[in-house]
Amino acid sequence: MKTLTYGCCLIVTTFLFSNSTFAHAKTGRTEFAVDKIIAESSFNEPTYIDTVKTENLTLITPVFNKGMNFTLYIDSKGDKVFFPFEQESRVFTDEDALMDFMKRHFSYDPENKEKGLSGTYLWEGSSYFYDPKIAMNYLIKDPILAFVGGPKGTILVAGKEMCIDPDGKCDEGYASYLEPVGKLTAPTQLDHCGSEFAGTPVCVQHHTFWNKTWWFVDYVRHGVNARFTTWGALPSSVLDLSGRLMTAIHDPFGTIVVAPATVGEDFAEIAIFCYGSCTAPILDAYAMCGQGRVSDPDVSGTRETGNGPGNNVSRTTCP
Repeated sequence: MKTLTYGCCLIVTTFLFSNSTFAHAKTGRTEFAVDKIIAESSFNEPTYIDTVKTENLTLITPVFNKGMNFTLYIDSKGDKVFFPFEQESRVFTDEDALMDFMKRHFSYDPENKEKGLSGTYLWEGSSYFYDPKIAMNYLIKDPILAFVGGPKGTILVAGKEMCIDPDGKCDEGYASYLEPVGKLTAPTQLDHCGSEFAGTPVCVQHHTFWNKTWWFVDYVRHGVNARFTTWGALPSSVLDLSGRLMTAIHDPFGTIVVAPATVGEDFAEIAIFCYGSCTAPILDAYAMCGQGRVSDPDVSGTRETGNGPGNNVSRTTCP
């Protein structure tokens, strides 16, 4: 059994939605930052990088710190709630140019001569895309696909358009990795609710995901997350996550990833990702087993979820 521990932070995103009629001042719980910014900004166009203030954009930074063991940091904390989307699809002269782009933006080593790249990202705070024309706010589910494929999920390679959305449907609105806020995403998740304020309970949703697609080479992303889905987190709220990647052929006990506690944020996510030259255990994983623990004055406890072709959703435990 392999164990990977990630220091300092945690792969985290903040997934948010709230009701402006909540009596926040009386309860001590606050609205989500994205709701406040949208209400105050009066956006006329979708939130692309040229329509959003710089201080409100999520930052994606390749890093290398031997004490932390993650190679990519995604910062959506505080008011950095909007994903840095370009308005037009990205254009690449050929497959090599696409790979160079991936290495430049997602690897701490731009001189990497390997055929692909892999690493671990840490994401803190939730990131969104808001379209005022339909008054819909979307939560970003996959930061890597989103950064490359944009809100439509398409790229141009050697003059040809390619759909990199895992559902293969890039002509039907926004990509599937943009989730309308409040919409459930998969049966492999559990809702956990506690004390009620102003008629609405404090709830946390636990979710495990298993994603594998192909665009010239394999792209794999498996992980686990937890997020407050009604009220925002308190400064003392704690989210603890761990995941177990199951690959019986190579390691019957699985590969375990553990992240330190995330404090005071609405969302946390830890994931293993790979693009090109993916090797075991990531490529051959048949299930991802996740565990999320929340410690909050109004909702506390642990939930286990699972995802992947080898996960039996009728069971109460992941294989």
